[in-house]
Amino acid sequence: MMMALLVAAASSADAQDNLWRKAQSLCDANKLDEAITTITPCLTSDQTLKKADAWNTMCNINYAIFLRENTIEVNNKKNNTQLPYDTVAYFNSVTGALKAAIECDKYDAAPNEKGKVKIKFREINSNKIYLIRPLVINAGLAEYNKKDFAKAYDNFSLYIESAKSPLFSVIKSSGTDNYLSTVAYYASLVAYSNKNYDGVKKYIDIALADTSVKKDAMELKVYTYKDTNDSVNYLNALKEAHASCPTETKYFDFLVNYYLSKGDQEATKRFASEEMAKDPNNKSALYVNGVVLMNQKKWDEAVASFKKAVEIDPEYMEANFNAGVCLNSKASEMRDKLADKRGNLTMAQYNSIIPMIKESCTFLEKARQIAPDRKDLWAYPLYTVYYALKNTAKTAEMEKLLKTK
Repeated sequence: MMMALLVAAASSADAQDNLWRKAQSLCDANKLDEAITTITPCLTSDQTLKKADAWNTMCNINYAIFLRENTIEVNNKKNNTQLPYDTVAYFNSVTGALKAAIECDKYDAAPNEKGKVKIKFREINSNKIYLIRPLVINAGLAEYNKKDFAKAYDNFSLYIESAKSPLFSVIKSSGTDNYLSTVAYYASLVAYSNKNYDGVKKYIDIALADTSVKKDAMELKVYTYKDTNDSVNYLNALKEAHASCPTETKYFDFLVNYYLSKGDQEATKRFASEEMAKDPNNKSALYVNGVVLMNQKKWDEAVASFKKAVEIDPEYMEANFNAGVCLNSKASEMRDKLADKRGNLTMAQYNSIIPMIKESCTFLEKARQIAPDRKDLWAYPLYTVYYALKNTAKTAEMEKLLKTK
């Protein structure tokens, strides 16, 4: 019985190895579709003893399909003809040949039963596949245009990862891949489109090396960490994006919003100070600095920061508005301190805070002028200012606006 089992196993193994030989014969006879069907079971069967030979045959078949379709394309360009050719088979054969060559090399480089390595196919496969490897990029772009983002990612990833294969160790090259960073960007882009965030993270830093797509790649990196709620890496990506794209105001705004959303006033103040140190005329940094000081009720310092922002940009509505609010808040605090138990002020005390209220009014009216549709913002502060100034007509106007909000 044992002998019968051994004979059966050997017969099965011989049958599988005969299949790849048959497939190679079919390939040589240009019966390529039949050859593919014949070789496929050998590739995954445990009965196939010569896996390197089987995968080499698969590589040969795919390469033959590529040559068949490529010949038609080349002749069309040469003869200005439009003979049809199978673009799907063309691109599938390119990716198929590369994958098969890599698998072949993996088994080819494995030690035999005696522990020795005898590489048989590497040189011939590397030389022919290296030349068509860039076409894998076109295969990815073809899938991208069809919006098959998963397959596009697989193709772009195949191009990137195949560079690491020992298969190409015998190729003499300059060592510089001019396509790598761009392909990494497209791999990241299709991965993001398919919500494959791990795919983005895998290649996005390689993409950043391409200056032509760096801006877009940086945006992908930021939004990937934002969408995955990875706050630590999101913050690091924001800092990196702001440093590499300083003219992109959205990263400045994102950083401020991040710090404020965490209630981290110190980090917000520190960031604003760093930005002002780089550029004392950075109106956004001055404004953020003012907001932090305003939240700390440091009215004079806050007003000074807002005023400087307004000097740089007189139409900066938010800075005008906050300067007015700070001055009004300071006047209100002074009034509370000076008033008697009934809340009354002497004329001298009243006159001491009027200049501050008038200045507040100037800034608030400017904010109204800049954004007349934002009555929800400036109507009430102006009402309190006009009331304090005993301007009955303006007070009544604000009352009316407040009732119609």
